[in-house]
Amino acid sequence: MTSSAVLFGIQYFGSDNVLQGTRQDAEVLGECLTKTLGIDQVRIYTDTTTPEQVTRDGILEVLWTLCTQSYSQDLERAWIFYSGHLTDSF
Repeated sequence: MTSSAVLFGIQYFGSDNVLQGTRQDAEVLGECLTKTLGIDQVRIYTDTTTPEQVTRDGILEVLWTLCTQSYSQDLERAWIFYSGHLTDSF
C-alpha cells in the first residue's frame, strides 16, 4: 500500500506566543505512522528544522506537492497533521 504523510509542528520561536510540544507532537505521530500503520513516507516540518516550509506559502506548497504526489503515485492513503496556532484569516 502506498501512503504518505505531511506533519507540521510549529512552536513560533521568537514570538510572544511560543507553544510547547508541537514539534514533539509531529515527531511522535510520525513515528507512530511509520511503525504502527506502515506509512511509506512521513515528512515532518517544524520551525526549527524547516522554517521556510512552515509559512503560509510554504505550507500551501507542501500540501500541493502531496496532492500531486497522491495523483502521480496513486497513493492509497495521505495523512495531514498540524500542531500550532490557527487563524481565521488567510
